[in-house]
Amino acid sequence: MHLLVWSVNPGKEQSWTEIEKIRVCVRKRPLGVREMRRGEIDVAKVEEKNSVLVHEKKEAVDLKQYLQQHIFYFDEAFEETCTNYDVYLKTAYPLIQHVFSG
Repeated sequence: MHLLVWSVNPGKEQSWTEIEKIRVCVRKRPLGVREMRRGEIDVAKVEEKNSVLVHEKKEAVDLKQYLQQHIFYFDEAFEETCTNYDVYLKTAYPLIQHVFSG
């Protein structure tokens, strides 16, 4: 196994291996204006840098409503406040560096 190391900030190194052929990354988006006008609520939250918590509205047999929580894990999860540049540095940049290094 070869280990490729890339650095975007001096002093902060992150690794990218040749074994990682596919990475699954998600980015949470904020509610849109129309969604907010309709009174919709935000049901997803980025918990950590690699997981998203989703709240699903459910109804029990006795007709009481409750929220069921689901957690989904990814290689990387980006919050709605992150920039396109942040996403680029963690996703496309290492791939481009790997391609150009041969």
